[in-house]
Amino acid sequence: MKAQLNFDLDDPSDCMSHKRCVKASDMAILIWTFTYNTKKDFERTADEDPQMDCYKMLDLVFEKWNELLEERGINPDDLT
Repeated sequence: MKAQLNFDLDDPSDCMSHKRCVKASDMAILIWTFTYNTKKDFERTADEDPQMDCYKMLDLVFEKWNELLEERGINPDDLT
């Protein structure tokens, strides 16, 4: 079985769809990494510093999320 996707890269809508298809694997790996590995890191951080306030933890979550986006070369602005 074969599938073929065709995009007209001169059409802005098709160009966006092409970018999303090209980045699909990177996005899947990013989501898996964040869901499983990063959660463990945050749990350890919370155990080590039980006095950490929720705003500091929230900052850490977003810092990590942005780090993972950068590592995978994913720019949400390019995909939406």
